[in-house]
Amino acid sequence: GPGLPDEAGQLMRIITVASAHAIPVLGVCLGMQAIAQHYGATLLNLDEVLHGRTTPLVSVIFEGIFDGLEVPCEVGHYHSWVVDELDFPANLEITARNASGLPMAMRHRTLPIEAVQFHPESVLTPSGPAMVSNWLDSVEQYRSMHPVEPSTARLWMGKPSDD
Repeated sequence: GPGLPDEAGQLMRIITVASAHAIPVLGVCLGMQAIAQHYGATLLNLDEVLHGRTTPLVSVIFEGIFDGLEVPCEVGHYHSWVVDELDFPANLEITARNASGLPMAMRHRTLPIEAVQFHPESVLTPSGPAMVSNWLDSVEQYRSMHPVEPSTARLWMGKPSDD
């Protein structure tokens, strides 16, 4: 696999910049782990590796990426680490769990940052396209209430910031 968040090139720096400028982020798998770690969580190495397997989400908050979806909802996994809830940051909220109670999705309480431990882009996640579409809708809604500053707009377009 890709390893741990601190081993993934510029990943942690990207999350720092996105958080500082309220740039929308949808973290997938390692992305969820990195976002959680950025805000102070630790990770647990699973006893059983979940590569190429599906499990149902059984506990979901039906907002954001899960708006309008049915539960249980099968999702595809390719990971061996999960976010540890023992020191879960207060500014993040768990939005979905699997049957074992492990966090499978989360979001920031005030920023446009959501993350999933599974892979919505995988054929093993039939509702994945709806999840991504819901996330894009939530970004549009967030931006309608929080206009983008010019310096942040440059970051959104992949151009260097002047700060």
